[in-house]
Amino acid sequence: MRFAVLVTAGIAASIAAPVGEQDSRREYTEGLTLRPLPHVAKAVAHFNFDLTTTSAASSQAHFDVFPQSLRHVVQKYNVEDLELTFTTGLWRHEQWGSILGNGPHGVSLQATMHDPSHWTGLTQQLAGLFSASLNKMDASTVYTTNSSSSTTSIHGMLPREELCTENLSPWLKMLPCRTHGGLGAWVRPVTLLDSDFLSIKVRVVHDHGTLRLHQSLTVVRRVDPTWSLQSLLGLTSSPTSACALARSSVVATDLAFVGSSATSPGTRNNPVDHSTLHQVSFASAAATTPSPWLVRSDSESDSTSASTTWRGVSGHRYLTGYGQVRGGIGLQLTNHHPTNAIHVAYHETMPWYLRVYFSTVRLRLNGVDVDPLTLPSFHVTVPTSSSQHKHLRAPYELHFAVEIAPLSQLSLAYSFDKTFLPMGAHPPDSNRGFDVPPASWTVDGVTYFTEPLLVPLPTPDFSMPYNVIVLTSTVVGMSIAIVVNTLLNHERRTNLLLTLVHKLKRAFASANKNKEKSD
Repeated sequence: MRFAVLVTAGIAASIAAPVGEQDSRREYTEGLTLRPLPHVAKAVAHFNFDLTTTSAASSQAHFDVFPQSLRHVVQKYNVEDLELTFTTGLWRHEQWGSILGNGPHGVSLQATMHDPSHWTGLTQQLAGLFSASLNKMDASTVYTTNSSSSTTSIHGMLPREELCTENLSPWLKMLPCRTHGGLGAWVRPVTLLDSDFLSIKVRVVHDHGTLRLHQSLTVVRRVDPTWSLQSLLGLTSSPTSACALARSSVVATDLAFVGSSATSPGTRNNPVDHSTLHQVSFASAAATTPSPWLVRSDSESDSTSASTTWRGVSGHRYLTGYGQVRGGIGLQLTNHHPTNAIHVAYHETMPWYLRVYFSTVRLRLNGVDVDPLTLPSFHVTVPTSSSQHKHLRAPYELHFAVEIAPLSQLSLAYSFDKTFLPMGAHPPDSNRGFDVPPASWTVDGVTYFTEPLLVPLPTPDFSMPYNVIVLTSTVVGMSIAIVVNTLLNHERRTNLLLTLVHKLKRAFASANKNKEKSD
């Protein structure tokens, strides 16, 4: 199909802010990138909001644009880098192209700290800020990466956590203009939750007196061929107020087509990476939100879909085996580039209750066995057993680096045993299964994630204690009732003389009645 941009493909609204000392220490920009996916009848919308300020300016002011809650957390726990991600769904690289915003399914928290003992306090405060169960990130769900002499990087994941409006609301409140103006007014939490993919991210960097806040939101939704910005984002009206604090507000359309044409309104910039950018005022762009964003074009330019432009590495992770005793993990990493080999760094964690046998690791490249020990940076971590807090043991870790040849596939497989958990370590719905965090692989500094796994474990019959409690309570209750009834229900003692008098009275009364009848 041939497509062209009918309405604006970009917005650049530069709002003149008062010039002063406070403005010179603060810079805020916002942007929106749209990527049509006509071959799968979907569209991608990627919001990004960036705020930079000096920590001295925000600490001296009673109220500043930078969220005071985040600044307090960063300074209290001496955090250099903090990244929190909520994600629902899986980014489909082959269908949706290069990644715009991604994170592991569930919740991911990564923090670089000077004192690792502050991790518990950090998760508890963030749990209150974002209304999430981040306090469940204990020693059994986190691992340490890139440790140095002065800082420690800790990463934790909760694949069971779901993204909801309670998480989106505090995220929106951290925007300088919230939902009252600018691109933040185009975010509708209830509408976005009905999507194929949704991810929000908050990253705070504290570097030499400078605080940088990056917020992003990525959503993939099904659309009609004549979709508009209003139908994609679920806008009930066209917001016309810009964010007065934003130095720039840009909306770009990534057509992913070679040689596609774009029309005004707006001035067309030179396309970069198959992206066509138009710049108009915020008011002009907001007025065109109900109009179709793309229409069929009669141009003869060649077009390519996102599936054919993907030249990276895709991954698929799955379970093997059956039963409640043993199982296994399988992995496939495929290089889709026709000519270039790609260097991949792979990392995964497994919960401690899946007893992994790393001696069973098997690697195959295009069907040929490869010795794992010959790979650079092949490293495994086995949690040590402890008599105390056995349910808080650290997870297993597997890490290696490999170079995958063009149009080649790397396969990984290993086995594990399923352990019996104590009664208190089972979640409320343990019969559903136990979630295993997604694995990740990194290519050229970009991290990709696999799908999470759901592993069934041996689960006790929780209905049996309930039945025993009900039966025991019934038997004990009936026994107590019988004893109490026996003690209280005694025979009444009466006077023999009174009994004789009552009998004589009844006899005289009966005789009088018979006499009256005979008369």
